[in-house]
Amino acid sequence: MNTLKRTFLTLVVSCLGLSSFAQTGKIKVSIFDKESGEPLIGATAQVANTTNGSVTDLDGMAIIVLDPGTYDLEVSYVSYEKKTITGVEVKDGEVTTLNVSLGSAVVGLEEVVVTAEVIKSSENAILTIQKKSPKLLDAISADQFSRSGDNDAAAAVKRVVGVTVESGKYVYVRGLGDRYSKSTLNGADVPSLDPEKNAVQLDLFPSNLIDNIIVYKTFSPDLSGEFTGGLVDITTKDFPDQYSFQISSSVGVNSQATFNKNFLTHQSSDNTTWLGFDNGRDLPNEIQGLTQSTFPQAFIDNEALDVVTKSFDNTQFEPTQKSQPFNHSFSVSVGDQKQLFGKPFGFVAGLTYNRSFSYYDDGIQSRWEEVNDQVQSLDSDQKFDYRDRQSSDEVSIGALVNTNIKLNSNNKIGLNLMHNQGGNKSTRRLDGPWFGVDDELTPYNIGESRVLSYEERGLSNGQLKGEHVIPGLNNLKIDWFSSYTTSFMNQPDLKFFFNFYTVDQANPSDTLYGLNNSRIRPSRYFRDMDESISDSKINFTFPVELAKDLESRIKTGFAYSMRDRTYKENRYEYFVRGGNTFGADIDALFTNDKLGLTSDGTLGTYLADFTQEPNNYEASQTVSAAYVMIEAALSKKFKLTTGVRFERTEREINFLDGTPVSVPEDNNDLLPALNMTYELFENSNLRFGYGRTIARPTFREFAPLVTFGYGGDNTLVGNPDLTRSLIDNFDLRWEVFPKNGEYIGFSVFYKKFNDPIERVTNPEAGGSTLEFTFVNVDRGIVYGAEAEIKKGLGFISPALDNFKISANLSLIESEVDLDEDEKQNVRTNFNYTEDTRPMFNQSPFVVNTSLIYENFETGWASSLTFNVFGERLSAFQTKLPPLLVEKPRPELNFSIKRNFTDRLSLRFRANNLLNPAYKEAMDFNGREYIFSSYTKGRSFSLSFTYTIN
Repeated sequence: MNTLKRTFLTLVVSCLGLSSFAQTGKIKVSIFDKESGEPLIGATAQVANTTNGSVTDLDGMAIIVLDPGTYDLEVSYVSYEKKTITGVEVKDGEVTTLNVSLGSAVVGLEEVVVTAEVIKSSENAILTIQKKSPKLLDAISADQFSRSGDNDAAAAVKRVVGVTVESGKYVYVRGLGDRYSKSTLNGADVPSLDPEKNAVQLDLFPSNLIDNIIVYKTFSPDLSGEFTGGLVDITTKDFPDQYSFQISSSVGVNSQATFNKNFLTHQSSDNTTWLGFDNGRDLPNEIQGLTQSTFPQAFIDNEALDVVTKSFDNTQFEPTQKSQPFNHSFSVSVGDQKQLFGKPFGFVAGLTYNRSFSYYDDGIQSRWEEVNDQVQSLDSDQKFDYRDRQSSDEVSIGALVNTNIKLNSNNKIGLNLMHNQGGNKSTRRLDGPWFGVDDELTPYNIGESRVLSYEERGLSNGQLKGEHVIPGLNNLKIDWFSSYTTSFMNQPDLKFFFNFYTVDQANPSDTLYGLNNSRIRPSRYFRDMDESISDSKINFTFPVELAKDLESRIKTGFAYSMRDRTYKENRYEYFVRGGNTFGADIDALFTNDKLGLTSDGTLGTYLADFTQEPNNYEASQTVSAAYVMIEAALSKKFKLTTGVRFERTEREINFLDGTPVSVPEDNNDLLPALNMTYELFENSNLRFGYGRTIARPTFREFAPLVTFGYGGDNTLVGNPDLTRSLIDNFDLRWEVFPKNGEYIGFSVFYKKFNDPIERVTNPEAGGSTLEFTFVNVDRGIVYGAEAEIKKGLGFISPALDNFKISANLSLIESEVDLDEDEKQNVRTNFNYTEDTRPMFNQSPFVVNTSLIYENFETGWASSLTFNVFGERLSAFQTKLPPLLVEKPRPELNFSIKRNFTDRLSLRFRANNLLNPAYKEAMDFNGREYIFSSYTKGRSFSLSFTYTIN
């Protein structure tokens, strides 16, 4: 609390202290090669007919300080055309930003005169990067996701062609699951906060701290080889042009959660949950250090057992109901560029806070016994049909400090620091008809489950980086970074209970619940995961001339990444003595007169240790890499990038209890790549790309653990025999850049998977339980097409000058070979004659559209965005209808913003307007059978932003 207050006050005081009434303005000129898009180092920008000017640094940037007025600017570089930009306006205390491209002067030196155009949106810069990049990529700028009203990186990246987001956190590119997508922060690896997934949880990164997000669709040797669908690089804000201070806040409502008196909740252990952590749920001191062998045993050491049983402060297992307040958020950021020891020093600092509530009471959870295709309906084989109610109180906090200093025009060093913290307090209750001992699903056979959980997650990243140019070696460029990231996931004191009983039809209120015969007795579950990644890279770029007057580059570099994980869990269950039945109030079992040793000296409700010791493990993975590549300009229109990357992977896993485990084999992989770009016209490219990439198994997948999904009934089993997958990727794209801010593109792609890793069901696990494991199957393929357009609508009518449409469509087909066990079982139980099935979590189509209105004169801006993915495989079942799928979920959002002054703006957002069901289901004999379904409600918010530039 005090730390947050001090941070906020420091930011505000800094802002007030740094603001001043400037008497001069600046022109910032970025000068780059028209053909390659590379910055020109040592180019000259000079005010016409004066000696006032500057030379560009390693970023191709020159800054000129001038009195307010209008100037003509001359830009020149040896062997390049000379340009004069007329009418450059300089205002008091402001920075006028120009991007100038120079073409080679092949025949004589020519001068071009143009009128100054101040850059108003970094969207143009992003499209320039996309146009000039030797790699096939898509990107989104801070302006774009600010316009759409997206609060975090996960929401923002959905605007990119072929991208979908799972559970509001995990990015899928081209419909491929999280295994085949990789996320980096400023180019550095960051760990996943979910022990069962490969993907980074992007909802932890607030959008107001992000400069842009780039999604690489093709591999080149200077990128990590561990991606197939796409590599998502989040770039945080960096080196501002001028002083800026921004503060914003919002309040909002959710149609199903806000002020709902039926909102489920449970007791918090302390008063810090609103800050994203809850220290009061830690394992009691009396239990820490105990193992199953040293845990007190009933009837042997009752006094010691009494101590550990009563060591927990909170024994609530029954959810309570309480209405919750508005959703709310707050953010503040400050940035400036100053002189430090006479050197340009830039910094950006930001703090963001968000708290939101969600709730549903329309959920459905159903399961069926194993069947075959001889039955006409599954009704008689239904195991249970539950009503599902769940609430969530989620907090996220992000803090960022980025600093950069230019030692001189050829050397720059930066330090980036970031911390993100999140906490989610979740309460769930399921109850409904259960297939009882009389073999009938009736209202009198009842199953019920309660889950009271809290999850903390956090990520801290520090990155030291540098860029250097050596003029004496033909402007040899060296860039490097060393990054260290620590993350944690902590789920302290998850309380779980599942029971079934038969209602006394004559006297329902007198029904007694069985406990010791329960499927899962009242349990307390603790798990935590700590992971760290140290990631270092260095790149050397040598300019060369392979064709006359055309610059090419040879790049080489090295990388080393080391990832360590420690995972621990503990589970404790309660038993009852003196009668194993109880009434409807389960919390009555934990009153003082029944807990531990009772007043008459007998043992009442007591605790037992059910920890699975082999589920605690340490794992590590190191990846050493080296590459060499060439970016060759073979003519003015044709560019070729090719090379090879070598990656060595070493993995290790150890159970903390000393249980022997096989060590996965090391891998040495050569990953070739070829990218070609042909400029059909001045603003049109034809691209081809090939690359071989890797998909490695996660720690959880190759660790031979058996874990149970609390709040569901699925079991997950690891497989130590997994090996990495190799994927050959082919891409072809035609792209057009009609004018600033506009883009049209068409792509086709094909991906061949060797030894793909697939999640499969265990055919030996019968009944209603789904048990999943992971296997390498022989082969898989994914192929598809993408189309994207960003276009102003003024060509239709002048009345539409302020409207713009952004739309993209991906159509994708996939197939993967059936595992032999899968093949045998679906042949036996169902008339499934195919040798292949769709790839797990692969969407057959993805649609993203936005209609945008922006009027700078009136200050109004609005957007209407729509997103939907196609039906995708959740599980391939062998003893139920094979295809369990996640149904499409269309999302419609609206945002409108009004700038009242240069400093103050208000925004209204309406999200999830269609409120579709999150649904998993299977189709059988023309009927849909729902496994799970719920809605999240519509959300509405009002926010203000105050900015000082």
